[in-house]
Amino acid sequence: MILFLLFTAGMGYSAAMYLRTSKEATPFLSSEHPIQIFISHLDKFSTGTDGLKDHVSLVFGLGETFGEDNDNARVADFVNSKGKAIDPDDVDTLPKPIFGGSDVLQKELFQQDVLEKCDAARESALVAHKDAKGCVVEKIHGVSVYMTPCRPGVTCVMQPLKEFIDHFTDTDLNWIGKGWTWPLGKNIKDALESKASIANLSSTMSFIDGPMMMIEGAAIQMGSCDPPIVFKWKTIEGLPDYTPGFLGPYGFLQKWLDYQQIIGDGFYDIKDYYNYRSVSGWHVENDELKAMWIRYNATIGRLQPLPVLEPKFQDWTKYTETFTHGVPVHICDIWGWYITQVEMIKGVVGSIGSCAVLSWLVLAAGTANWILATFAVGTIISIIVQVMGTLVWFNNPIYQIGPGSLGIIETIGLSIAIGMAVDYTVHIVNAYNNCPAYDREARIRFSMTLMGISITNGMIATNLSALFLLMCLITFFTGFGTFIMMTIFYSWLSAFFILCPALLLFGPQGQTGEIGFLKKLVGAGEKAAEAKPNGEMKVNGLATPVPSPEPDEKLAEQAGASAMGLPTARSVDKNEESNNARSVSFQSNEAEI
Repeated sequence: MILFLLFTAGMGYSAAMYLRTSKEATPFLSSEHPIQIFISHLDKFSTGTDGLKDHVSLVFGLGETFGEDNDNARVADFVNSKGKAIDPDDVDTLPKPIFGGSDVLQKELFQQDVLEKCDAARESALVAHKDAKGCVVEKIHGVSVYMTPCRPGVTCVMQPLKEFIDHFTDTDLNWIGKGWTWPLGKNIKDALESKASIANLSSTMSFIDGPMMMIEGAAIQMGSCDPPIVFKWKTIEGLPDYTPGFLGPYGFLQKWLDYQQIIGDGFYDIKDYYNYRSVSGWHVENDELKAMWIRYNATIGRLQPLPVLEPKFQDWTKYTETFTHGVPVHICDIWGWYITQVEMIKGVVGSIGSCAVLSWLVLAAGTANWILATFAVGTIISIIVQVMGTLVWFNNPIYQIGPGSLGIIETIGLSIAIGMAVDYTVHIVNAYNNCPAYDREARIRFSMTLMGISITNGMIATNLSALFLLMCLITFFTGFGTFIMMTIFYSWLSAFFILCPALLLFGPQGQTGEIGFLKKLVGAGEKAAEAKPNGEMKVNGLATPVPSPEPDEKLAEQAGASAMGLPTARSVDKNEESNNARSVSFQSNEAEI
């Protein structure tokens, strides 16, 4: 017992000092498997600069207090407009975001602040970009084009919007934005919603809607020295019936995107101006600008462990706080996985604590003895400590069995381990509680005789069954099988080498530790033994003298045999005095213990 308690203490120390969350993603297959090698290398190909990998978006305008309090501004408030229970199939019952950014989004200082942050984003360590330090930006027909191989890593609607205003500020065209200057202030909604149009497009100019080959032919025919795409847009904006606007197939946003994709080297994941608005756009409600968002490229990685994701999440939170006139909410698909891992860690701690309390309550109610319940829960906690400590030693220099840290498999395993750790302990405690003997030595002998072989056979059968999981290729099944075998084996060891010795030395005797009202409530008082030294013991209402506090070994043995269905008898010598002797038979058809 002492050696095993020392072992448990060592495992507890190992878990407390060295058990941490995993720093690597849990592989789908073993690291040596050819498919897993291919998956690992494929994941390393992406840098995020092509806009096809990981994206972090900043949303301005969420929350009723947006722009007033930084702490509240980062909280996305939602309301259920119908006041009904949420039904995924009923759109009207789904929570809808609360936007409170109208006044803030119309401030000139806010607009200029966002623009400056977007221009400086390509130099930020958080943003995945390409050749940003040597980036050459060339002004072509009103558009600042990021020349090859530069990719800024940010998609910000404020950039094309400002260039749109600057490009048409001095134009003689009669349009809604005549006289606008940057920053737009209260005119920002009208500028964003403006749509370019051509009133009467002649058949001779139909090439502007045709393929690039047709545009090239028209450029050659007209003797243009400009690149075909520049020739196209100069032709559009030079038409007498052209009305400038930010949106539409003839709008400045589409022109800006064409220049970046064809002349520059980026934004290939955005098909047209309409798709651009979903990436970095705005939300108008009741003719008011309610929200805006911008998108950053960020190489974070899918299914990354908590130590990798948490610093990046916190860095993005700090970055949002650099916006002085309206703190945005940062969102990313990967944050869902980050939050899941945080909740899993909390779940492991919470499940161990809550299950320990619940186990004590159930055992106390079932045995009607708080001392036995406490011994059992202490043993269960020791099993969990042994499992957690062993996880650390999985990553040893001699033979590595596992990562030695808390990954997805380990957190799930620990959450359910306490359920598997209860079984054998409960059997020992229940048998101890049902023994008719008074002293603890006879009761633990009864308990081990009755349940020992069954527990051992159960441990062997369970481990043999789990052994087949270790032959699987998918790491989740092998990890789960390892957890089952480890937990069951430690449960068996702890039941025999912690719980049984503890009950032998300190277990309750007679009615010690009994919870009186529970004993009466469950009716255990009629079946359980009530014994006192030099007194009498009642079994099923039959009074039996107990000659001394010495352990009545024969009684415990016969009671154990009776519980197993074997016919036994105990008699007292007929030559002794009749008032000092009595015979009691414990037969399976007469007495139930």
